[in-house]
Amino acid sequence: MTVIGTAPNLLMSDYLQRTMGQAPAFFDYALVGLPICIAGILYLVLIGRHLLPKTDTNFGSNGNAARLALPEQLAQDHGLARNLTRLRVGKASLLAGHSLAELDLTKRYDVTVVMIARHEGLVLHWRVPSTDLKLKRGDDIYLDGDSEAIWQLAEENQTRMGLAGEHHIEHVLDHGVVLAEAMIGPRSKAQGATLRELRFRQDHKLSVLNICRGESRFTHKLGQLPLQVGDTLLLAGSRNGLRLLSKSDDFVVLTDAGESRDFRKAPLALSLLALALMPPLFGW
Repeated sequence: MTVIGTAPNLLMSDYLQRTMGQAPAFFDYALVGLPICIAGILYLVLIGRHLLPKTDTNFGSNGNAARLALPEQLAQDHGLARNLTRLRVGKASLLAGHSLAELDLTKRYDVTVVMIARHEGLVLHWRVPSTDLKLKRGDDIYLDGDSEAIWQLAEENQTRMGLAGEHHIEHVLDHGVVLAEAMIGPRSKAQGATLRELRFRQDHKLSVLNICRGESRFTHKLGQLPLQVGDTLLLAGSRNGLRLLSKSDDFVVLTDAGESRDFRKAPLALSLLALALMPPLFGW
């Protein structure tokens, strides 16, 4: 859509400049290219995606079939939008000024901190939970856990509570949080041990949202549940944490960290693109 869009555009511009004394303007090609681009996008969104073959990625010989799913699929399959709750750390909240390690919400209330959104001026920063992260007034904490336990947490700590919808899940997945599944292998040293005994969160920087065992799904007191071969853990955390876990001999990671989205650097990329377009636009 621009003169610099493709090599032929540049060659044609140079040829017209030499033969006719006038080259096309920077966006002259957009008169034809933009309608074609819009038509292509509409085709892919409305028609093309329905023509793609449906593939079954399940495998495994036992009842615990592993599924190579994208983070968005995992969020939908595990009903994360229904289970996720948002807490706002207000002026009167007793959570403000304390680190996650000091609060120990998992042990006290059996809930898992998935993500923290922090307003700094006009910018909203999304932070993956870590034990040394201190909560501030205005923070939004996204929790996974039993609704009654979260109600108790909110009441005892004078913190406002609200439900998180589908758009909050999108924000969480777009800003550095990876959802993944990992399975306990047959030779894993983790079998028979609990997550608390393994110091799973401290060592791997990942939170366990639930554990699937056959047809059963465990969502409460996960730190006290002895792990068995074939157990599938739903994890939330950073991409680096998932990469480190994939190197462990005790867990089989079933989700590719490279499939996750992270739009935190999108503003920087758009700024650099705008900076690159300024010279030809203004004739510098």
